[in-house]
Amino acid sequence: MKEKNKVLQNISLGILIANTILLVLLYFIPTSDRLGWTNNNVIENIKTPLFDFEKFGTYFNIQGDSFLLIEQFNALPISFSTEHFAFYGIVLMISFSIYLSSISGLTKLWHALFFGVFALLIGTFHLENLEILHQIHDKAFTALVLIAFTGLSYYFHRNQHIKFLVRCASFLILISGIILFIQLVTPNVNWYIESIAYCFPSLSLLTLAFILFASMAIPFGILYLSTFKNVGGSGDSIKHFLFFYIVYLLNLVYCYFVLFYQQDLDIYYIPPFLLLIIASFVGLWVIKQQEELFSSILRDKNILYWVYVSGALIALSSLSFHKAIFDSSFVKAAEQTTVATMLGFGCIFLIYILYNFYDVLKKNLQVYKVAFKPKNIDFLSTWGVGLLIVIGLLYIQHFAPFNLAKASYFNNLGDAEYIDGQYFLAENRYNTASVYHYNNYHSNYMLGQIAEKNKNKTVAGVAYKYAYKGGGIEQAFSKSASLEIDKKNYLESLFILKEGLKEYPKSEILHNNLALAFMNINELDSALFYLEAGISLNKDYNKVLKGNYIAISALAKKEVNEHSKYLSEIDNSTSLIESVNQLALLNTDGIASAQNFAKSLVNDSTLNGDEVSYIYNYALNNSLKEQPEVLGDYIAKYMSVQNSDYKQQLLFAYGWTQKANDNQKEFLKAFKDLDKFYGINNAYYNFIIGLEALNNDQYILAEHKLAAAWKLGQKSAIYPLALTNSILGNHQEAVQLFDLCERFKIIDTEDKTLIHHYTSSKQLKSDSEKDYFYQLLFNYQKMSNDEVLKSLKGLSLKSNQEDLLTMILNYKVKTKQADITSLIHQFKKQFDVSDDLKVEMIFAKYQMDLPIDEFTVIENNTSIAVDFANHLIKKDTTLFETEALFLNPAYQKYIVNSYIQKGEDDKSFEWVKDAITVNPYSELNVRNYFYVAIPQGLKDYAHDIMVDSEYYLDDAATKRINELYSTLVNDYHKSINTWN
Repeated sequence: MKEKNKVLQNISLGILIANTILLVLLYFIPTSDRLGWTNNNVIENIKTPLFDFEKFGTYFNIQGDSFLLIEQFNALPISFSTEHFAFYGIVLMISFSIYLSSISGLTKLWHALFFGVFALLIGTFHLENLEILHQIHDKAFTALVLIAFTGLSYYFHRNQHIKFLVRCASFLILISGIILFIQLVTPNVNWYIESIAYCFPSLSLLTLAFILFASMAIPFGILYLSTFKNVGGSGDSIKHFLFFYIVYLLNLVYCYFVLFYQQDLDIYYIPPFLLLIIASFVGLWVIKQQEELFSSILRDKNILYWVYVSGALIALSSLSFHKAIFDSSFVKAAEQTTVATMLGFGCIFLIYILYNFYDVLKKNLQVYKVAFKPKNIDFLSTWGVGLLIVIGLLYIQHFAPFNLAKASYFNNLGDAEYIDGQYFLAENRYNTASVYHYNNYHSNYMLGQIAEKNKNKTVAGVAYKYAYKGGGIEQAFSKSASLEIDKKNYLESLFILKEGLKEYPKSEILHNNLALAFMNINELDSALFYLEAGISLNKDYNKVLKGNYIAISALAKKEVNEHSKYLSEIDNSTSLIESVNQLALLNTDGIASAQNFAKSLVNDSTLNGDEVSYIYNYALNNSLKEQPEVLGDYIAKYMSVQNSDYKQQLLFAYGWTQKANDNQKEFLKAFKDLDKFYGINNAYYNFIIGLEALNNDQYILAEHKLAAAWKLGQKSAIYPLALTNSILGNHQEAVQLFDLCERFKIIDTEDKTLIHHYTSSKQLKSDSEKDYFYQLLFNYQKMSNDEVLKSLKGLSLKSNQEDLLTMILNYKVKTKQADITSLIHQFKKQFDVSDDLKVEMIFAKYQMDLPIDEFTVIENNTSIAVDFANHLIKKDTTLFETEALFLNPAYQKYIVNSYIQKGEDDKSFEWVKDAITVNPYSELNVRNYFYVAIPQGLKDYAHDIMVDSEYYLDDAATKRINELYSTLVNDYHKSINTWN
C-alpha cells in the first residue's frame, strides 16, 4: 500500500516539478519572444553603374538597379494553440482525481464543503452547450455527470478502507470516460476550450484557497532554515531568524509597492511568482506538520497532504496556462494576491513565532519541531487575524485582484469565441475585459487583431496604443507604429517606437524598426545611428541589423573603403541578406567583390526573392571583375517553371553574366526575350540592345531598338538615336532629335547651330573640332577620300578619328566601294593606326574579299577581336569559334562559310537562325540564312524569312534578297534534278 502511494506521490511531484519548470521558463522568456515576430523584406532599388558608353565623342554611364533587402519585423498575432488547452485539461484531470480522492477522507461537513466547490466547477462547465440529452432537459447531461461524481465520492467517503490509489484511479477513469463520451458525440471539436473558459470562477476560487494556505509556508520554512541544525547551547538562531525574516518582509513590502503603486526603484527583488513556487514546495513539508492541528476534520492519514498537492497542481498549472496564453490579467491578479496574503500572514506569523517561541530560539533549539504547538496564542487564531490583515491590505487597494480576475474571465470567454471564429462576440468579451483591467494588453491586443481583420485600421491603432500603455509588449508598439506608417503618419510612428525603446531599451527589433521609420523620412544618418545601437546589443538578430545597416549605407551613398562598417568576406556564415546588400553597396561604387559566387546561399531548386536578389546583384558585380566567373549555365538551370515569378530578374542576371563572359550571342538573346516578355512598359532592354548594336556598328538594329526605347519614354536613348539617324543619313529625323537634345540640355546651342548647318551643307564653317566632327557625321557619304582624310586631320581627338573612320569603312563595305583600299592605304600613311582601328581595317577588307597581306600580326593584345584578326592574317585553317563577335559582320561571314565548307549543317543553321532572330534588320544575316537553309532543303523556312525581310529591310536590300532567294532556290532545284 505504502509503495503504491509512493508511486502516486512521485508522479504527482513529477507533474508539479514539470509545471514549475514550465512556469519559470514562461516568466524568464520575455513575452515578446514567446509571442514572436515575422519578418518581411522591403525591396529597394539603388542605381548602380553597369558600363560606360563611349563613341563618337560621346561619353555617358549606363546604370542599372541593384536590389537592397531591408528587413523589417512585424508583430505576430496572438494565436491560441489547442495544445495549451489540452495539456492544461490533462493536468486538471489528474489534479481533480487527486482532489476528489483526498476529500473523501475528510469528515462529513468538510467533505460536503470541498465537494461543493467541485460541484460548482461542474456547473460552470456549461455542459448544456453540448446539447447532449437536450431533448429531455438542457441540464440533463450536467445532472447525470454531477450524480456520477457525487455517487462515487459518497461511496468512497462511506468506504474509507478503499485504498487511496484505487480511489484516484477510479476518479481518473470516470473523468476520462466522460471526456471520451463527449468527444465522440459532440460536433463541437473545441468544446473543452469553452468549458475551461467557463469554469474559470471555480478554478480561481481553488487557486485563491491554495494561495491562502501556501502563504504561511515561508515563515515556517525560514524558522526551519534557522534552527534545523541546532543542538542547544549558545548560538545565533534568533539573529539568523530575524535577519532572514526581515529580508523576506522587506521584499514583500517592496513587491507590494511595485505591484499596487508601480513604484519600481530598479532594486533586485524576488518576484511574486517565485515566492509562490517556493511556498508551494515548502508547504509540502509544512502541511505534514499540521496534520495534528487539523486532525478533527481528517479521517485518514496524509489526506491533508493530498488535498494540498491537488491544490498546488491546480494553482500552478492555472498560472502557467494563463501565462502561456498571454493573459496578463490573471497573472497580475495571482501576483497581487500572493504578495498581499504573504505580507499579511508574514507580519502576523512573525509575532506568533516570537511570542510563542522566543525563549526556545534563544536557547538555540530546533523550534520547527514544536512550531504548531504554541504556548501562548494558538495557530488558528493567529491565522484568522492574518486573514483579516490580508483583507485589509486588499481593501486598501479596492480589491484590485478581484477586478483583474473578472477581466481574465472575460478574456478567456473572448478567447473561446475567437477560436470559434465568432469575432463579434469575442470583441464584446474583450471590451468588457478592458473595462475591468483598463490597460491589459491581452484584450486590447486582441481587439486590435479583430479590428485589423475587419479592415478598421483606426480602431486597431487605438487598441494597440492601449495595449502598450502601462508596460505592454514590444509587439504592441510595433503594430501601432506600422499602422501609422500605413497611413503615412511617419512622425507619429517615430514617437511610438521611441516610446517603445524607453520601455524596452535592449530591444534590437525596436531599434531596427525605428531605424526603418527614420528611413521613411529620408533621415538616413539617424537610421544608421539606431541600427548601430541595435547591433551593439549583440543579440539574436544581429545579422539582420548588420544587413540593414549595409543597405541603408548604400542608400546614403556612403563611400566604400577599409573603414566601412560591417563589410566582411562572404562565406557560409554570412547571411543571405548581408550578402545581397553588401554586393549592392559594392556595385554602387563599381567595386568588384573579392569573393566568388557562394553557391551555398542558393541551393534550392525553387528560389525565393532573397536568393534571386543575390544572383542578380552578383551578376552585376561579376561584370566588374577582370576575369568574371562563368555562371551562365548555373543561372540558366533556375529559369524553370518553379521560378517563373522571378524569370525577369533571372533572365537579366543570365544575360548580363553572358555579356561579362563575352558571350554576345546569349546576352542579346536574353535581352531580346526580356523585351519580348517584359518590354511592353519597360524601354530599358531595347535601350541596352540598341547601345550594344551601336557600339558594334550595327546601325540599323541600333536605330530600331533606340527608337522603340525612346517612344516608351527612355530619355537617355535620344542622343544615341540622333547619332544613329545621322549615320544612316536620316537627316530630318536626326535634326529633330538633336533639337530635343538641346532642349533637354544634352547638347548646347552651338552644337545645335552646327548640326543645322552641316545637314544642309558640307562646307566647313570653321576649323574647330566640332565643325570637323559634324561635317563628317552628316556628309561622309558625299565626301571623297581626300576630303575625308582632310577632315579627319582636323580632329584632335583620336577616338573621334577612329570612330568616324570605322563608320565610313562600314558604309563603303555595305555599298561595295572599291576605293576602300585607297582610303585605308592613305590613312595608314598619314596617321598612327591603333590596334583597334587596324582590326577594323582588316575586317573591312575581309568582308569585301580584298587581300589583307599588308597587315602583320598584332602583338601584345589579348582582345578577342585582335585574336580573330590575327587568325585571318595567318590564314589559319583551324576553326575560330567565339560568341563574343556575334554581331561582327566579318566574323559572321567567316563562321558561316567555315561551317558550310566543313559540312556542319546543324551548327551553321543554328548560327544563322540565332543571328536572324537577334538582328532581322541585317541584309547579311538574311543572305547567310539563305546560303545555309536553302541548300539543306529548308525552303519554307527561307521563304518565311524572305517575307519578313520585306518589313525589316529597305527596298533596295529587299530587291537584292528576293533575287538571291530565287537564284538559290533555282540552284537547289537543279541540284535535285542532277541527283535524280
